[in-house]
Amino acid sequence: MVFWVLGAYNRLVGLRSQVVQALQVLATQWQANAQGLRSEIANLSRAPESDSAWASLGDDAASWRLLAQAAKQFQACLAALAAKPHALPTRDNLSSASAAHEVMQSAWQRLKNTHDDLAGEAVPQSLELLWQHQQQQALDKLQHYNGHASAYNHAVQQFPALLVAWIFGFKMAQLL
Repeated sequence: MVFWVLGAYNRLVGLRSQVVQALQVLATQWQANAQGLRSEIANLSRAPESDSAWASLGDDAASWRLLAQAAKQFQACLAALAAKPHALPTRDNLSSASAAHEVMQSAWQRLKNTHDDLAGEAVPQSLELLWQHQQQQALDKLQHYNGHASAYNHAVQQFPALLVAWIFGFKMAQLL
């Protein structure tokens, strides 16, 4: 009986560790995406984030500002996830990061949907390629995280490991 409990406990700890590692990899990718986006916006305006930099972006300055601010907000939410690198994130941390990611996605779509004019496209091709590449990498890491979280949740719900999970306080992982 003791060996069974130890085996179940070690399995749950190992699976939880994989979930936490996958989330940290995803958060690191998302952090790089947001930082890369903000630096590209600064490069486009040839200045750091300031009112004069936004003015240099022309008619679409409000859309660019919204995108940069959304990326900044997303980075702040990711910092909350990184604050406890060895624990499963709380529902609040994940929902705020997910909501901030959605705001950033919406801001990107708003910018993309602004009209092209004679001066050129609303979004430069280099930034479009960077965005697509980073989003694909993040999607791969998101699927990796969800796979580990599903495996962990499945293990926590199986009998008799369910008893070990209940005794030692293993909580379900949140899917993204």
